[in-house]
Amino acid sequence: MGKNNVKQKSNFKKFLKRYIFVLCIVSIIFLIYVMNTLYQYEDSYTDNYMSSFVKDLAQSAKKGKINKYCSLDNIKVNELESNKNDCQKALEEIIKTSDLGYKLEKNNKSAQEAIYGVYANNNKIMDVTLSVKKQNKRLSLFSYPTWQVKECKINEERGLFYYDILVPSNYTVKVNQATLSESYISNSETDTNYEIFAKYTKLAKMVNYKLDNFVTEPNIVILDDKGNQMSYEIKNHKVELSSLYKAVDNYEDAKQYLAKEIDVMDIAKKWSLFLTDDLSGDRHGFTGLSKYLIKGTSLYQMAYSWATSVDITFTSKHTLKNPAFTNTKVSDFEIYGKDAFACTVYLEKNMTIANNNEKVDVMHDKLYFVYYDDTNDGVDNPQWKMVDMKAVTGK
Repeated sequence: MGKNNVKQKSNFKKFLKRYIFVLCIVSIIFLIYVMNTLYQYEDSYTDNYMSSFVKDLAQSAKKGKINKYCSLDNIKVNELESNKNDCQKALEEIIKTSDLGYKLEKNNKSAQEAIYGVYANNNKIMDVTLSVKKQNKRLSLFSYPTWQVKECKINEERGLFYYDILVPSNYTVKVNQATLSESYISNSETDTNYEIFAKYTKLAKMVNYKLDNFVTEPNIVILDDKGNQMSYEIKNHKVELSSLYKAVDNYEDAKQYLAKEIDVMDIAKKWSLFLTDDLSGDRHGFTGLSKYLIKGTSLYQMAYSWATSVDITFTSKHTLKNPAFTNTKVSDFEIYGKDAFACTVYLEKNMTIANNNEKVDVMHDKLYFVYYDDTNDGVDNPQWKMVDMKAVTGK
C-alpha cells in the first residue's frame, strides 16, 4: 500500500505539472490574442491608419514608386509649366523634401468612409478616401472595422502649386519667361490704401492673376509700368508686392516726386484747431478748411457735420499756449504717384483748461492726399486735397 501511494502521488505531481504547463501555454496564447485584438482595435482608428499610410507614402517617394500609392491620372498641368513630362518625379521630390501631415477634411467622416487631405509643408497635395474593408468582432466584446485606401488622388482643386498675384493692371507679370495675358485675370481685387487713391486719381486698377496646376514652383517676375523689377513675398499662395509705393522718410525727399509742393503740417494744424473750435472763420473755420477737402467724401461730411452741429459749441473752455504746437513732425511718406501720397503727422497742441491745468492734445495720424480738381468749372486747376485720415496706433 505504501508503494502504491508513493506512485500515485508521483503521477499526480506529473499530471499537475503538465496541467499547469498547459494552462500557462493557453494563458500566453490568450494574452497574445487579447493584445493582438487591442492592437487591431487601436489600428481601426482612421487617424492611426493615416499615420501609417503617410509613412509608407514617404518611403515610396524615396524609392520612386509613388504611383503605387496614389493615382496620378487626374493631374492637370498648366501650359506654362516647365516640367510637364515628369509629374511623378516632381511629386516625389515634394514629398521627400517636405514635412508631411494629414487632417480630416471638413469633418468628412462616416461609419463607412473618411476623406483625409495629405499636406506637404501645410500645402495640400492629395486627397485620400478610406473605406471599411470588413467588420471584425473578437472576444464577443470588440467590434471594429479594418480600413483600406479606396482612392488616393492629387489635389485637383488648383493643383500642387498655385498662386494669386495681385498687381496694378499696368504691371507686367511673367511666369517661366512667358508674359501673362488677360485670360489669367480671374477678378479685380484691391489694396486698401491703393483703393483710397484710385477713386480720385488715374492710378491703374488692381487685377488678380490666377495661376493653377503647376507641378513645380514657377519663376515669377513682376515688372512695374516703367519696366523695373518689383520684389514680392508669397504668403498662403498669394504673391504680394513688397510695396505699391515709393517710400521716403521726409518731405524734402518726397517733394521731387509730387506734382506740386504742399504744406502738410499747416493743413494738419488747421484740422487740429478745427476739432477744438480754435479755427477762425465762418462756420467755426470750416469754410476755410473745406478747400483742402473734396465735397462728398466721408471726411468732408464728418467735418461739415461737426461744424454745423451743436456739439462743437460744447467744446471744453480752454486757451492755447504760446507756442500752441510743439514736437511737430511729418514723416513716412508713401508716394503712389505724382498725384497721390500718404504721410504720418505727429503734433502736440498745448492748452490751458479749467483751474489753470495744462493739457496736451496729441494728433498722430496718417493723412491721405490727392492732387485733384473738384471745381467743375471747365478749367483744369487741381489742388492738394485730403481724402482720408487714420489714427496711428502701436507707436
